[in-house]
Amino acid sequence: GRYMAESDVELWWRKNANFENGSTCDHPEDNPGVDMNRNYPFAWGREDGASADPCMDDFFGSAPGSEPEVQAVIAYAKSIFPEHQFLDDPENSIDIERGENTTGVFIDIHSSGRMIYYPWGFVDQIAPDDDALQAFGRKLAKADDPSRDHVLWAPEQPDFMYPASGDATDYMYGALGVASFGFEIGQNFDEDCPVFEDEVVADNIPALMYAVKAASLPLFYSQGPDILSLSVHVDEEYEESSNEIHISVKASDSELVNIENYPTFHTGDQAVNGVTLFLDVHPENHNGAGHTWELAFVDTKDGIDTFGKVVRMPSDVSPGRHIIYAQAVDSDGYLGPVTSSWIDVPEITNPNQLLDGDGMINPCEVTIGRSTNSPLMVDCDKIGKQEEPRKEIKPLIEEIDNGTRSKALSLASLAATAIVGLVL
Repeated sequence: GRYMAESDVELWWRKNANFENGSTCDHPEDNPGVDMNRNYPFAWGREDGASADPCMDDFFGSAPGSEPEVQAVIAYAKSIFPEHQFLDDPENSIDIERGENTTGVFIDIHSSGRMIYYPWGFVDQIAPDDDALQAFGRKLAKADDPSRDHVLWAPEQPDFMYPASGDATDYMYGALGVASFGFEIGQNFDEDCPVFEDEVVADNIPALMYAVKAASLPLFYSQGPDILSLSVHVDEEYEESSNEIHISVKASDSELVNIENYPTFHTGDQAVNGVTLFLDVHPENHNGAGHTWELAFVDTKDGIDTFGKVVRMPSDVSPGRHIIYAQAVDSDGYLGPVTSSWIDVPEITNPNQLLDGDGMINPCEVTIGRSTNSPLMVDCDKIGKQEEPRKEIKPLIEEIDNGTRSKALSLASLAATAIVGLVL
């Protein structure tokens, strides 16, 4: 199939080149082969979303999962996603929630059309986890670029084009319980290499990175607030005496989930209740030890909240490169994906001048700077005056056993693997 697709772009080739398995099209001009994205063993064989005609572009094959390419993808997915999520009777479980403790993300990449899709695809009907899937899909459509303007080819959306039965995303979500999405990337079926490398890749990397950040708990994190920016600045006087780190964060529950030309979505209606920083340990691995800080609320503008703090780096933090992790929580207790930044901590040349204390100073007494050229003054009248009081973080994250969580983290990049196809 790949040879056919690359040898003649005018064919618009989307199938493999399996001349067997029920195909009677024995010549290339007769369009032999099987559409691998109609061959997955979930909702397979429905002729309202695929074709039983071997000569059609969307021929579903002789049997569910009959194609070696499909078998290889399924075997790989089963090797990395947690087995306890797999469903025994998937097609009779389409109304059962997979749950917010689901781990892993599957992304199927196709060309073209600048679209994002998610279950269900075999029918124009929302999945039981639609709140989370739709929130995630909307954030993938926008990523960190409002001009990305991808549309949602998704159930009960105006841009749902037609059903597709036996496709990969429905199988991964329906049978393996994995948050699953498809990307229709680029503008052309066969994109020129320079356009692909310079434009299409750059256009989609932020969305793929978002998926990686949320991969350990995608149906939970997608409903939480997003860190839009994390600025960490070492004070100019640090090396002499100050040991001050200036930190500023912008976070929002609504900015990424509400996309142009679609109604606002209710998972973005909550206030951002707080932002927590973690030094050198990912929040999911934090066991209570180490250094953490709660940032102070500064102000809000156009649905984006600013938080900040000036931290006196504790004396047990060695000079050199460290990682600051930031995570926001909303008023419903949903955490958002984690964002991180490097910080190079200088050596203190005059340690006798350091102030005693717990490693923090009052943010009302200082200027919080994203850089030395763009200071952000703290409005002390607003500090701590969020619209709603902070609620307890949802207990879900504590219910995940350590083994599952460790596996989710170690396989985060694999679990967000993009399985590349030709076209939907």
